[in-house]
Amino acid sequence: MSGGAHQTMLLHHLGNTCKTIEVLTEDLGLDRRQISNAATALIRKDYLERVELGCFQLTEFGRAAAQRGEQITSGPNGAHEKLRRALPNTLRQRAWSAIRIQRRFTVQDILTAAATGAEVSAHNNLQRYFKALCDGGVLRRLPKRQAGSAPTSNGFAQYTLVRDLGHIAPSYRAKAGSLIDHNTGEEIAA
Repeated sequence: MSGGAHQTMLLHHLGNTCKTIEVLTEDLGLDRRQISNAATALIRKDYLERVELGCFQLTEFGRAAAQRGEQITSGPNGAHEKLRRALPNTLRQRAWSAIRIQRRFTVQDILTAAATGAEVSAHNNLQRYFKALCDGGVLRRLPKRQAGSAPTSNGFAQYTLVRDLGHIAPSYRAKAGSLIDHNTGEEIAA
């Protein structure tokens, strides 16, 4: 039986009375740890409150859930709110470290410093990343291009770092159209 099943049993068993762990273990056939874990989870959901040490009763919200016949399942209760930390050895993390050191650079400068050769479309990846960083005000594309080596070359776009966000690279969320600064948790519109 899962934790969600134990929570459901406890939710539907309590009714309007305050019951101790000893009574609940006897009534439900669960051990003290199972009752305690289920009670803790129900308290976090505001379904249950501890009236005194070892004595639990449903809250108004919990009684309403029990009347609806709510079944509690294991797993998350909603969207995962915690920020995902950037991976330390990705192309974009290595590129971000190089950007912080060089301050003024081209895509090719950063590719030389950050690419290992194992990446697929590293140049395109960095161009998209630089565009997102420019849109978020972290980088700025300079008006003057660096001279290219071919006679017909238009040269290379140059960038400069405007906002140093810290050692962890910001990540771009395309669907949200924003950057996430993993150093502070700030979301930056891009």
